[in-house]
Amino acid sequence: MSQWTEGSCQANGIEIHYLRTGGDKPPIVLLHGFTDDGACWGPLARALEKDWDVIMPDARGHGRSSVPQAPYGIKDLAQDVIGLIEALKLERPVVGGHSMGGITAAVAAAERPDLVRALVLEDPGFVARDSAMGDEQKVAERRRRMLEGHKSVLATPIEELMASRRKESPHWSEETVELWARSKYLTKVEAFTMLGHLFPDYRDVVRAIQCPSLVIMGEAELGGIVTAEMAGIIHDLNPHFRCEKVAGAGHCVRYDRPEEYTELVLAYLRELA
Repeated sequence: MSQWTEGSCQANGIEIHYLRTGGDKPPIVLLHGFTDDGACWGPLARALEKDWDVIMPDARGHGRSSVPQAPYGIKDLAQDVIGLIEALKLERPVVGGHSMGGITAAVAAAERPDLVRALVLEDPGFVARDSAMGDEQKVAERRRRMLEGHKSVLATPIEELMASRRKESPHWSEETVELWARSKYLTKVEAFTMLGHLFPDYRDVVRAIQCPSLVIMGEAELGGIVTAEMAGIIHDLNPHFRCEKVAGAGHCVRYDRPEEYTELVLAYLRELA
């Protein structure tokens, strides 16, 4: 990571901080999940940097990017990504994303198909309007619980937070535990305004995407968002999509099963080449 660059750019009215592996290589933009940050992609970036220029931005309210001054939603995050691609003059990058970053990447690709070459989505935050996440009252209650939980995290010493994570996820690498923990302290409470907005219906987003798209999913029984039923719906809605399931993984597929996840990504990127 010592040779990677750290920078920021103005996009969509905010300052976006990012890490970048660099080099004269095709670009890939990786978007982290809620309360993570760009640095959490470090292990995957090392596997990609030989052949790819990997850009890892911090979402607004996360890491070292701007703190939002007003409530925002997924479409605002998507516009941030579009602005980043344009500000850095990236030539049709592949865009990857996990959870919040996954639905953000999908919305960006749906809105600006001319900018995105392909998608790699790790258990994206796909929800249906007729699900519990489509209920405004339930969304507000979920936001309240998650914000209180985050405030508790901010009051916890990092050594204690890491010890708790090691106990809960003994299969996570020590590097992953540390990156995950450090990102939590850089997530501002203002970022939780995003959870007060209803997510777009994933079926509408999937229909609009025109580029090759890979969804890497975990097991619903272990906390995965994308279920087998949803994977079937995605396939029926859009032939550009392919869904791959990683056994033994939950919502954080690359944290739970890093080798299997990385091999799926590398194989898919080789296909694109």
